[in-house]
Amino acid sequence: MPSAPVRPSQSTAFDRFFALGLSRETAARFVGVSPTTFDGLVADGIMPSPRRIRKRKLWDRRELEAAFEHLPREDRETDAQNPWDEKAA
Repeated sequence: MPSAPVRPSQSTAFDRFFALGLSRETAARFVGVSPTTFDGLVADGIMPSPRRIRKRKLWDRRELEAAFEHLPREDRETDAQNPWDEKAA
């Protein structure tokens, strides 16, 4: 008996498991920008720098979420301290 197609509202294995370490392209997509823009955000200390597993660079999804949370909103400035400010200095 063939299995029923997965509807968008149904959870898939990928939905339940999202990698902790993200490639540059995936990290950029995760925060909603192009890889080139993401590189600039990392260089400016707005987004965290990658971790290394041998020669591979991976961005920690949790660190990206924390940095994204501290981005200013369009309608107001935030007084929250960005944890990456100290690393950029």
